[in-house]
Amino acid sequence: MKKRRLIGALIVPFIIGIACAVYIFLAYAYKDVFPAFLWVNGVYCTGKTPEEVNDILIAQDEYSGIILMDISGESLYIRAEDIDYEHSYLQNLVRLQKTRGGIYWGKFLFRPTHVKELSFCKYDETKVDKAIDDWDVLKDTDDGGAKITLGENGYEFEPKGCIKPNMDEIKGVTYNGLLNLSKVVDLSTAKTYVGGGCYVKYTETEQEKQTGQFFEKIKELQNKSYTRDFQGSKVELSKKDISSFILTAAEFDAEEFDDVTDDIYIVNGELCGRDYLAGRIFEYNGFMVDDNGDPIIVVDRLLSYAEGLSDKYDTSFLIQNYLNGGSDVILYNENKKSGGVLIDAEAEFENLKALFTDSSYDKESHKDLSKVENLKWDFASDKLGKTFIEVDMGQQHLYYYVNGELSMDMPVVTGNINRGRGTPTGFFEVYNKRYHTNLVGVDYVSYVNYWLGVNKGVGIHDATWRKKFGEEIYKKDGSHGCINCPLESVEKLWEVCEVGTPVMLHY
Repeated sequence: MKKRRLIGALIVPFIIGIACAVYIFLAYAYKDVFPAFLWVNGVYCTGKTPEEVNDILIAQDEYSGIILMDISGESLYIRAEDIDYEHSYLQNLVRLQKTRGGIYWGKFLFRPTHVKELSFCKYDETKVDKAIDDWDVLKDTDDGGAKITLGENGYEFEPKGCIKPNMDEIKGVTYNGLLNLSKVVDLSTAKTYVGGGCYVKYTETEQEKQTGQFFEKIKELQNKSYTRDFQGSKVELSKKDISSFILTAAEFDAEEFDDVTDDIYIVNGELCGRDYLAGRIFEYNGFMVDDNGDPIIVVDRLLSYAEGLSDKYDTSFLIQNYLNGGSDVILYNENKKSGGVLIDAEAEFENLKALFTDSSYDKESHKDLSKVENLKWDFASDKLGKTFIEVDMGQQHLYYYVNGELSMDMPVVTGNINRGRGTPTGFFEVYNKRYHTNLVGVDYVSYVNYWLGVNKGVGIHDATWRKKFGEEIYKKDGSHGCINCPLESVEKLWEVCEVGTPVMLHY
């Protein structure tokens, strides 16, 4: 029994001694490095010096700069290198190692092993401030506040009477973002030190209220509805179109409107001449207005718009519409001196004037674009199919389509319309092909290499005596009615085009 007590008395001190020795050994081992079971910002640190962990963390948190997002959606990227940005965890890591390493390793053995440490950063604050101050989005231009601007949807009102940037708070949240290695800071939601936000309410001035009231007059004009149909295609007068009718101060030049129309302006729904506005026209917010502050519409621009409709919606448009799966109906104008016009521009001009001057104007009774009289028409599917030749004599160009796809095209010269030799219009087909032949007329004999007969002696052929094709040559030096083509181009057409191929001739 005495022996057991003696052994026990010796073992306990021995174990304590061993434990002390181990603790002292590990304390020495952890003198300059981190102890066991310790993670800093997700990095396992045991056995590593603060300098080693700092290098790992910096590499892990490589920081290239910060993006500031304005409430408008615009952004500013401040690059780290542009503000001399540097960051380091070393100061905090050294402190952490001193409190957890060495003889203190056992004290924290059963404490939390995952630690979050912030880095210390430094940057040139003046360069940060300059980047923010130079950001155009935040600049107060002091341009009179609310303004009217021209956009994709016509004139738009940009009210300033909402918010303006709080520069001190914006710089403050930027500094905080740099400290926290933030990559993006949304200024519209960022928490500020004072709590007032990065934007403050702006009080609308009396001048800005008046600008808003004036815009309502422009808005009323731009909201005018004018929708037409042209063989299944929707034709709509857009707000942007209407905005182009309104006279601006930059465009105003009294001489520009001489002898244009009798009534050259529309003001507040009334047609008037320049004499009416003499001494009563003023500049306001970049627009010309009358003495009641009403915007002015230039009547001649309505005519230009109507003429633009006539230029766009022609036989070529209908052919392309047909090829793209649209209407099967092809309209054409037989009058060789009409220019192929289908749309009555004068009628549409009168409709547009009524839209802006007649409050009782019945838009529903004018659903289709006005057409000129005596137009011819037929179904493209019956007359053309998907493989055919189109000769647009207004553009002096020939197109050859195969299975609905353009295969080749070329400039041409057609019949001289000023000498009564205009090329006929309508639907035809290639009725014969000849190679190396003479064309014999009353007062001429012309040798051609390639001939495709189309209608009663009118054909498509080469014209080696011509040096130029296209443009408006046909009006002064046109053919006797045939379609003259460049040799190399018509040779290719002759080789692939078969007898019976449909042909559409139009102006």
